Amino acid sequence: MQLFDDGIKKAIKKWSYPVWFVIKDDSTNCTCVDFTTHQAKPGCKKCFGTGKKVILRRMNAAHQSIDASMRGEGLAMGELNIVGVYYTLQNVKVSEGDMILDGEFLDVIQNYYPMRSDHSNPIYYKYDTAPVKSNRATIIKSLKETLKGAGYSA
Repeated sequence: MQLFDDGIKKAIKKWSYPVWFVIKDDSTNCTCVDFTTHQAKPGCKKCFGTGKKVILRRMNAAHQSIDASMRGEGLAMGELNIVGVYYTLQNVKVSEGDMILDGEFLDVIQNYYPMRSDHSNPIYYKYDTAPVKSNRATIIKSLKETLKGAGYSA
């Protein structure tokens, strides 16, 4: 199994590039949350619309898009990018609902799996994602401005 594990690690290293994980701290609410509606402001540069304190973590990840062919009455055949999968060699310590900023794409993590082979230690980590639907452009803009202000490029 070691040969198999090493092959997976080699592939992830080869196709990895830097992405930003936006990780919520559910124990701390952001000051932008409206007390009556309990909703956060999408343009907030502290929580980026999550309503919680966030941690920005830059990690190398390999990405795979999962496209689906859609066909229906009155619809032409088309390919839709409906989900994505990210792979890392290190545990990013995320949870469902956290986000990944990948260039101009912003995805929300739907599922997270530590992947194992024949022993108990994880070999790699898999994150199933879907595109953020609401306020995506506003959140991406706020994230990029914050990262630029800190001296990073997104």
